[in-house]
Order: sequence, then C-alpha cells, then structure tokens
Amino acid sequence: MKKFIFLILLFFSFHSQVNAQAYVKFAKAPKMQLKPANNYYNYSIAYKALKKSTIYLELKRGNQLVGTGVYLINESGIKTVKMPIKILRGVKALKPGNNYSYNLYMYEGGRNDWSVKACKTKVIRGVNMNVNEFRKPTLINTFN
Repeated sequence: MKKFIFLILLFFSFHSQVNAQAYVKFAKAPKMQLKPANNYYNYSIAYKALKKSTIYLELKRGNQLVGTGVYLINESGIKTVKMPIKILRGVKALKPGNNYSYNLYMYEGGRNDWSVKACKTKVIRGVNMNVNEFRKPTLINTFN
C-alpha cells in the first residue's frame, strides 16, 4: 500500500513539473513559400512564460541571419501573439533557394538578455524563397 501511494505522489509531482515548463511554438504552420520582401507578417506564435521573457523569431539563409522579429513578454502567462519578421538592413537581396529556415527562441529576461534560455529552440527547415523572373514578351508575327 505504501508503494502505491508513493507511486501516485511521484506521478503527480512529475505531472506538475511538466506543466510548470515554459514553451514557445508556432500556433499555425508558418509560410514555407516566400517571395522577397522587406517584412513578413502574421506569424502566429503560442507561448507559456513563467516570468518576464523575450521571444525571438529569425529567418536564416543557411547559417546567415537575414531577418528577425522580437516580442517582449512583461509577465507570466499563456498567450498567442502575431509577430512580424523584418529583413535586416545589411541584406541586399534574398536569393532564391530552399536553404532558408525559421528559428524560434525564448529567453527569460528583457531584450538581448541571453543568460537563461526559457525553453527548447524550434527550428523549421526547408523554407523556399521564390524569385519570380519576368519573361520578356515574345512577339508573334501574324503577317505571314
């Protein structure tokens, strides 16, 4: 009987520890086909913060950072927010390819406080940048 009670207590303590963990995730699947732009909008991010935190959403080409979004969380709670990604000034052109990725982080503390990571990083690879090349119109000779 004592073992059974001990197992029940152990289960509930483990269950409460799991529920006490912070998380950040995409509430809706992000766009996997992008066209070059200065900003990308409406990334739906769900989070659970245990204290003041900051969410970072990045767009990377390989290992190079090309765009960022930041959301400051002032108090603990569970919420879903919309975040934009702004392309960095030094990036001249977004090149076509499928080597882009989204990286979603959450750190405890204010902006640029990288001391305590609140939860595991979410990485989504295989984002495709489509660059539409305009074709020159071809003239059709109808006089023959």
